[in-house]
Amino acid sequence: MFKMIEGQLKKDVKIEELIIKKDLRFEQINNNMNHLFDLSMKMLSPIGYEDREFIKRIFKIASSISQGSNFGSAYIIDNHEIEFIDSFGLGLKELNEIKSEIKMCKNSPEKIVLYRYSYLKTIKESIYVGIYQDKKLVGGFSLHIDNDSKKTYNEDIISRIQMVQTFSNGLYRIKKYEDYKLILQNDIVQSFITALEFHDNYTK
Repeated sequence: MFKMIEGQLKKDVKIEELIIKKDLRFEQINNNMNHLFDLSMKMLSPIGYEDREFIKRIFKIASSISQGSNFGSAYIIDNHEIEFIDSFGLGLKELNEIKSEIKMCKNSPEKIVLYRYSYLKTIKESIYVGIYQDKKLVGGFSLHIDNDSKKTYNEDIISRIQMVQTFSNGLYRIKKYEDYKLILQNDIVQSFITALEFHDNYTK
């Protein structure tokens, strides 16, 4: 009888632990969605974020989603050169000092790139995400699990990072389109003002 009660108590504890884990996971997903929503509102505001800040924020959201990543880095492409702008588990200064030796993996604006058993012997798995404008890579980030870790990027994590990839590129395209419209509107207004000034000078 005692063993039966003890067994039931252990089952209850396991169920309670499972519920707590699910609640924490739901809370994390909810927080990440809130972060993405806040980011979209800020990105589409008249002030917005510069590319550097946008990629850094997306990187932080993806890092919190990819449970088990030992290290990662975010970068922008400036004048055809890579510049690392954020990292964890890796020194930012050191990354920029050896950036010419770093192999850039092929990215895609639609899909994340997942490598298992990376070309680097110390890395077991890697995820690469690129941010694009008109098929041109403007920046992105990568996440890695080292060989000593028992973690892996399961289908759930991959699908959530894929969601971040799709969202980021879509939002970036919208922002750049809005920026272009604003520039165009300013050019039209400036042309109109110039035309009025020319007309005033001509009719004097």
